[in-house]
Amino acid sequence: MYLRMLLYLGILASISSCGSQKKTVVIRDVTVQEAKLSDVPVLIDALVGASRLNDPILDTHELSYTSKLPYQDVVEFYQSEMERAGWLELGSFVGDQALLVFDKPYTLCVVTIQRLRTKVAIHIISGTKKA
Repeated sequence: MYLRMLLYLGILASISSCGSQKKTVVIRDVTVQEAKLSDVPVLIDALVGASRLNDPILDTHELSYTSKLPYQDVVEFYQSEMERAGWLELGSFVGDQALLVFDKPYTLCVVTIQRLRTKVAIHIISGTKKA
């Protein structure tokens, strides 16, 4: 009985540790991307969907997430908060989808915002300007 209980506890511990390792890997990738996009604001209710590691040749950083906030609120958030973070808006298109282009001395950032059925999808791409 005692050995069976120890066996069950061992199996339970190994199963739970496997799941936490997978979560750690995902969190680490997202944390790396967020650190490289530290000067780009992200909504507080962000549900991160994808984070692509940088392309060393193109020197780009990408992050995609969703929000339950209304589409227009998300657009206005990026238009005001990017400026507050030191970005200059070069241009924008706001319709069924939004495309916002921002500039810093050595970096360009494109924010796309898309309406989905019950949420809004945000995709951020930032990269070093090439001369």
